[in-house]
Amino acid sequence: MGIVATALMAVAASGAGTIVISRSVANHQTQQYLLKIAETAAIGLRHAKPARLEKLASIRGITRDHVIQISSSGRVIGSLPHPLTTSTIATASLLRGNYLTGTSGNVAYIAYPFSRTVAGTTHLYALVLTRPLPSILLPTIFVILVAIVSAGLAIFVADRYTRHISRSLLGLVAAADRVADGDLAIDLDRNSMRERDLANLAGALERMISSLKTASASQATFLLAISHDLKTPLTSIRGFAEAIVDEAVEDPATAARTIIRESGRIEHLISDLISLARLNASHYSATRQPVDLASILTHLAQSVTPRAVANGLAIQLDSPGDSLWVHTDPERLLQLLGNLVDNAIKYANTQIRIEARRDQDNVVLTVADDGPGIPDHIRDAIFNQQVTPTPGHDLEIGSGLGLLIVARLASLLEVELGYISPLPSGSGTAFFLKIPDAAPK
Repeated sequence: MGIVATALMAVAASGAGTIVISRSVANHQTQQYLLKIAETAAIGLRHAKPARLEKLASIRGITRDHVIQISSSGRVIGSLPHPLTTSTIATASLLRGNYLTGTSGNVAYIAYPFSRTVAGTTHLYALVLTRPLPSILLPTIFVILVAIVSAGLAIFVADRYTRHISRSLLGLVAAADRVADGDLAIDLDRNSMRERDLANLAGALERMISSLKTASASQATFLLAISHDLKTPLTSIRGFAEAIVDEAVEDPATAARTIIRESGRIEHLISDLISLARLNASHYSATRQPVDLASILTHLAQSVTPRAVANGLAIQLDSPGDSLWVHTDPERLLQLLGNLVDNAIKYANTQIRIEARRDQDNVVLTVADDGPGIPDHIRDAIFNQQVTPTPGHDLEIGSGLGLLIVARLASLLEVELGYISPLPSGSGTAFFLKIPDAAPK
């Protein structure tokens, strides 16, 4: 309907403009034609002798109705050709020697003044000529026919185009509905959509479906891994608990310690899951403020030393003598570094080194261990998804989410995260953070 209405309005506007312009051109041409005749005739009528005046006028096709006399007061003496009336003629302009042109109804006219001297007296006359203007009936009929044809073509084009658009849109809507119902096995044919915008929309829907497939596969893998990580310690806890109840355990204290250790694994896994869920929440944000890294790192080293010592590890803290101030969230930074140190404690052989240093406009924090290094098969995934970690001290196995949480925290704090493994010594791993905008207190 919009296309049809636009076509009709365009044809009507252009048709009306064409009629007005053609009418104006016809009027101008007719008046120019009458002016040429009037100029020629007036010369003859002005200088002809009275005896030849009637004959001259008859030869030029001019009757008495075409010649009027203008009194000095401006009164018209004589009759005017139809449809002109005395009120049509502006005698004041004729008295000044100017000719008049105009239209009356469908007739163009000209009043051309000339003077004659009769018996020593000069009198003012005016030659009044008329000519019918071309009829506007045929142009009007032509415009109407063009409007009808244009409307028909517009309806045909609009129907074909809107049907095509509707089919494409309905196909995309159906695909979106299937995706909403959980069906991701959809193959969209973008080649059938000639419109670029629709093809772009189909491409965006394809990318969304691809992302959903990847997310769905990652979620399934994640749930399977979490289920396995939960099932393993729960099975161990249940087995030892049943053995204690059945009095089938020779050393209940050892069994109890195993239950405590496996319970700790579950508690740690749940804590990691809660941290990850919070980081994925849209409202989870960082509150930045000036932070003294020396204070943060000292607190971190003191808090992890008991666990490190229990595993036979030494904590080495290296930082410059002067204070290092950065603008960041201290709680989130401490959580990030704590996860890195926790990961290092699992795999270090003898020591863990925590270092802070200036590097141009950045402050670089490093957490390094002398463990076996990161296995090749998980190097590309440690920051992007849950990984199946290798056992650490006493065959201790983490949740596989620690480094994923570290990556989320680094993104939240807008710091660069990376690692080097193995170290130049041939083993070990060093994770580093580059915190920009270091500033004095």
